[in-house]
Amino acid sequence: MVTIPENKIISISDVQRKFKEVSEKIETDQIGFIFKNNKPDKVIMTFEKYKKIIEALELIEHTEIYREVKEAETDEEVSFEDAMSQLQL
Repeated sequence: MVTIPENKIISISDVQRKFKEVSEKIETDQIGFIFKNNKPDKVIMTFEKYKKIIEALELIEHTEIYREVKEAETDEEVSFEDAMSQLQL
């Protein structure tokens, strides 16, 4: 479950009517959560915050790929003939 700090909640009507103020708030807070009908609907953030999130996701993805490669390297290789024999084919 995601916890949204109350001071980061922005109503959709504020975004529509007071975009300049909302934009300034985002510059300070780096992120805001836009609510519509009292429910989270959108996320707005600075480009710097977005870049950091993307970089973190890419690092996680690369770590997972690295882990899979390392696991594959340690797997025992079996010849086609042995595999067929083990499967009794």
